[in-house]
Amino acid sequence: MRSAFAWHGPHQLFDECNRRLVSQKALHRHQQQLPVHGKRHPTAGVSGGDGIAECKKAGAQSIHFVTHSLGGILVRQYFQNNVVAEAKRVVMLGPPNHGSEVATKKKDQWWYEMATGPAGQQLGTETDSTPNQLKSIPLEIGIVAGTESLDPWFTDDLPKPNDGKVSVESAKLAEMKDFITVPHSHTFMANADVVTSQIKSFLQQGHFNHDP
Repeated sequence: MRSAFAWHGPHQLFDECNRRLVSQKALHRHQQQLPVHGKRHPTAGVSGGDGIAECKKAGAQSIHFVTHSLGGILVRQYFQNNVVAEAKRVVMLGPPNHGSEVATKKKDQWWYEMATGPAGQQLGTETDSTPNQLKSIPLEIGIVAGTESLDPWFTDDLPKPNDGKVSVESAKLAEMKDFITVPHSHTFMANADVVTSQIKSFLQQGHFNHDP
């Protein structure tokens, strides 16, 4: 059985069977409208249809996703209204699945608004924030949360443990199939060898490696 996975980060699509690059345009950002506080605001979104089409073109019967940070929210948003029979698993790295306390506390600061744009206004911990309004999706979900912070500005705004941007508790989902923490920070988590190994484990076997 051929399988492929889309990585939301470098925006690359790989053929997992042949270990080769299929397309560098598998996933890309575009402006979409997300409902927030009864309004609709533009934010960077995942054009999942294009990436999925590339996977199908490559002959994949199973399509998996790997996301970092906001990418997890975008994949959840995509599958609110789209059904893809081939979509099977997603690994989320540091996803603010219940929002971020940083967004809640800093959203009215001019520098925060300038740095994060409309998306930053949607990522709070309020019950009506975008992450907290999303329903469960029909994929097997594995979540990797970081427990180390290199961020001197936001760590104290977050419940501990956290990765400097997202707390471990916020990363979790009730419907997740597996969960693991790693001693890495939010920004550089995806570069860690142990994270790469855990991604492969979940995509191939449906669970992380919890052995010491």
